[in-house]
Amino acid sequence: MINALLEFFEERTPLSIFFITVGITSLFGLLDHFLGPELSSAIFYIIPITIAAWFGSYRIGIAICFLAAGFWLLSDISSGHEYSHPSTIYWNGFVRLTLFLIISHLFSLFRERLRVEEAAADTDSLTGAANFRGFYAQLDRYVHHARRYKHPLTLAYFDLDNFKTVNDTLGHSAGDQLLITVVTTLTQHMRKTDIIARLGGDEFAVLLTETSFADANSAFQHAHQQLQEAMDSNNWPVTFSVGMVTFNELTESTKEMIKIVDELMYGVKKSQKNALCHTSWPNLEN
Repeated sequence: MINALLEFFEERTPLSIFFITVGITSLFGLLDHFLGPELSSAIFYIIPITIAAWFGSYRIGIAICFLAAGFWLLSDISSGHEYSHPSTIYWNGFVRLTLFLIISHLFSLFRERLRVEEAAADTDSLTGAANFRGFYAQLDRYVHHARRYKHPLTLAYFDLDNFKTVNDTLGHSAGDQLLITVVTTLTQHMRKTDIIARLGGDEFAVLLTETSFADANSAFQHAHQQLQEAMDSNNWPVTFSVGMVTFNELTESTKEMIKIVDELMYGVKKSQKNALCHTSWPNLEN
């Protein structure tokens, strides 16, 4: 149940989170009104504040803090409860707002720090692309999305032919620059929604989300050409062996998908190198 709720909020846009938390806060405001001043309802308001700060944004969290404090203040005023001094009710409102803002700030700060650490753990330090861990985490997420909405996706694996020659003859600094150039070129010529990863050594992967066979073929053929031009312009004797599969239907597991694409790529590398082999799954007419 908790995992389902977390997944639900993770998939919402910040604007959706704003309207959801406004609705939740409003419901708790009504509850607060009916409970009256004798029963504390602070814990209820913390729920939408936490959701807004964690899944929305810092500004959304602040907005919900003011809304929650406003509802609480209105509830106190409408209850008719008499305090020893007229300003007490406003002082209490200020204290509640301050408490809510502190909670929201701490959650936003913690969430941002967590995102930074996750990004560092999921990123290849040399190229800035996703690393092995980051790629498979994103692949799992997009496969889940594609399975739910029955969208195709395309997965490409490629290996750099003769990369060892560059390291041996030109040095590892040249090899590092070559790897960086591969990622830079792909980033420039692929969509922002596509996931580029360095899986280790000179092996790379690209996930083209919600992409049909024809669109994926056109996009990666162009990217493949740009990669080869980048190698030639730097006089690097490197070519690319690419295996690419468009999954019109998803396999039982991501491991099976990876195995299919990996075997296709190694088949290219063993048979001819410097080629792109693209097929679909299941083997329908392309």
